[in-house]
Parts: sequence; C-alpha cells; structure tokens
Amino acid sequence: MGVAAVGAALWAASCSGDNSSADAGPDAAADITMEYYVKDVGVPTAVLVDVAAGASHTCAVVAYGTRNATFCFGKDAALGAPKQGLLATTSTGTAPSPSFVQITTGPEASHTCAIDDAKGVWCWGDNTVGQCGIGNPSPTVDTPQGVLDFNIGPARATSLAVGKATTCTLRYPDDKLTCFGDNGTCEANFHHLDAQNQPVCDTGLAAAQLGTDDGVVFKNLSILGAGSAHACGYGDPASAGAQALFCWGDNASLESGPAPAGVNAVAVVAASPPKKAVSLAGGAAHTCFVTDSPHELYCFGKNDQHQASPTSASATIDPSSMTPIPLPQSAIPLSVAAGPSETCVADITGQVWCFGASHGTNIDQVPAIKDVTKVVMGGAHACAIGHALSDAPGVPVSLFCWGDNTDGQAGQPPGGTVATPTVVAIPQTAP
Repeated sequence: MGVAAVGAALWAASCSGDNSSADAGPDAAADITMEYYVKDVGVPTAVLVDVAAGASHTCAVVAYGTRNATFCFGKDAALGAPKQGLLATTSTGTAPSPSFVQITTGPEASHTCAIDDAKGVWCWGDNTVGQCGIGNPSPTVDTPQGVLDFNIGPARATSLAVGKATTCTLRYPDDKLTCFGDNGTCEANFHHLDAQNQPVCDTGLAAAQLGTDDGVVFKNLSILGAGSAHACGYGDPASAGAQALFCWGDNASLESGPAPAGVNAVAVVAASPPKKAVSLAGGAAHTCFVTDSPHELYCFGKNDQHQASPTSASATIDPSSMTPIPLPQSAIPLSVAAGPSETCVADITGQVWCFGASHGTNIDQVPAIKDVTKVVMGGAHACAIGHALSDAPGVPVSLFCWGDNTDGQAGQPPGGTVATPTVVAIPQTAP
C-alpha cells in the first residue's frame, strides 16, 4: 500500500559503420562496432515529505527527486493549479512555483502556510483578516503568495504555527517571533496601552511583525503551536530562569496559562520539575505538549469532552495543576496533535492514540496503521504518514486519512465519513 518506487536501470546501445572518415572512432582504416551503456535514472520515486490538516482540507508535500510538489484536497482543493483527481496541484515545486519543505495549517483554519527550500514563507486560502501576510486583507489568496515582513521585506522562517485566522513564525535567521492576521484576543502577541493607559490588542496585522514580548518576556523560542485564538512557544525567559512554555491570546478556558492570566499578558506554563518540550499543539481551547527526558504528555485548558484529560471530570484543566497523561500499554509519547476537541499522540513505536470528542474517558488506539512518523488533526478529520499493518519491511510510507469526508478532506470521493485510516492516492509522477 506504500508509495511505489521506480528503480534505476542500465540499457545498452551500439554504434557501427564505415569509419574511413574517423566519424565513429580514431582508427580511420577499419569499420568498427561500439557498444556503450547509458544509465536510465527512471522516474523519481514519490516520497511523502509533510502533511497538514485544516478545518475542511488537507495538504501534502511530496518529493519527486530534487523538487517537492504540494497537493491539497477537500473544501479548499479548488485553490491552485488544475486538479488531479481528488488532488489540486497547489505547487509543482519547479520555479517559479515554490518547492516546500514544511507545511502547516490549523484545525479551525481555512488558510495554509509553508516554508520553501530557501526558508521563504508562503500562504494561501482565506485572507479576510490578513492571515496570509501578503500586506493587506483580501477575500481569498488562490495560489501560494510570498509573505511580507514589515522589517526585512520577504519573510523567511524556520517554523510556523497557524491558528484559526492568525499565523506566527520563527523568523530566520534570528528566530524572533513574528505574527500576522487576527489579533482580537492578542493571539498575535501585539498589544499596547490606549489613551486611558489600558492594554488593548493591536489590529491590522497584514504582514509579519515582531512580537512585542520577544526579548522582553521570552527569548530563543524553538517550537510553536497555535490553537483557535491562542498560541504558545517553548523557549527561555528573558531574565534568568528555567525554559518553559510561553503562551498568549485567549484564556477563557485556561488554554494559555493559569488563572487569572488575561489576553494582554504572556503566561508561563512549566512542567514540574522543568522539562524540555519537543512537541506542541493547540486545539480550539486546549493546549498539549510532549516533554523530553523523560517523554511525557501534558494537556491543559478546555476539557468538556476530555480533550485535555481523559480521566478528569473538570471542565477545565489549570496548567498549574496539570499532571502527565499516561498512555495505554505504557506507550511513550513522541509527538502530539490537537483537533478542536480531540487530541492524538504518536508514540515512539509508531502507534497512534486518541482521546477527547467521541472517545469518552478512553484513550483509544487508532487501528490499521503502524510506523507513524507524523499525525495531524483537522476540524473533524485526521491524517498520518506511516504504514498499513500488512505492509512488508521496506515498503515506502503512505498517507492515511480518516474522519469527516464531507468535502473530500479525508482524501476519498466527497461525502460521509471515512471510518478507519484509508490510503490517499498520491500521484506517482510529478505534476
């Protein structure tokens, strides 16, 4: 069920004839026959690079030799170049079309952003509040457009986080936080004092701007995650102290920090004892992260459907009292993904576990897949890169999706629900 490979081969050809004029070799006195070999490099193998799931769409980056093409499917699949079956070719990877190496969207987002092989940032989709960062709001950005940075021109970045209508980046080469798009609850981390000396959230962020708290409250952020209207980053405090998560934006359900943190303050979230975060994800109003040494899963925020704690009856989980969430079979968490009201975790063996909406108080293993290297969650669907249970060793990985497929976002003909992880057909030849 994997993405098929095409191997290289050698084929032979010969050249013969009258050589009296030395047109077939240096010996003009004889006829000769030459046999030589030419390497047939074949068609480049299609290799999955990355996947991202939005509110009602999915995008995948696929490598074909030295270039990466990007395909999208679902509600937003009409964006970009002509469709290929269920897939719309968003980028061919051949100049001037960008070759993406990372792609990101959010479980409530209708826009998508990506980083190319030169660290340039591109966005497309809904841009009604400037979340595509192209300099001004517009109804829709149909094809990938380069993001602008107010300070340095074209934006470049090392990582991205996409909220419902906000985008944040770690700017290259200085790793400063920059954000753009909606800032109604300061989720883009831009606030100032009004005429009455009260904090307010800045608006009109249609291009990347430096966060006002970068270097003041925190510095050296290394990973980002965004929920519907909040975001977090892991890094160092600006003053002395242990590394921690720094979160900003909406905090109605304690998704950004302990009470009474408000939208105008960056909250600090720390596991006890302090541990390095290696994976971070935000849902509609909850936040989860995985730590290193040891690998542990923590979640906080809204918990009305057990998306932040499978066992707690509390409607919200305060990060000041959160505890590690143990996975069944003593599985060790590796990375986490969050949907609006659901959380999925890939463990170090490549199994996937989910809890929250529709799972009750259970943590359920996702069937039919193994060796998962990445799992992502959309509005009501999920996708993963991995193998089918029946795949033999050495078979290339496939893209699997499951869940809501009303608009084809699970990679099958639109309509209904895809009950279990099902392979999405990826083009074997480059567009």
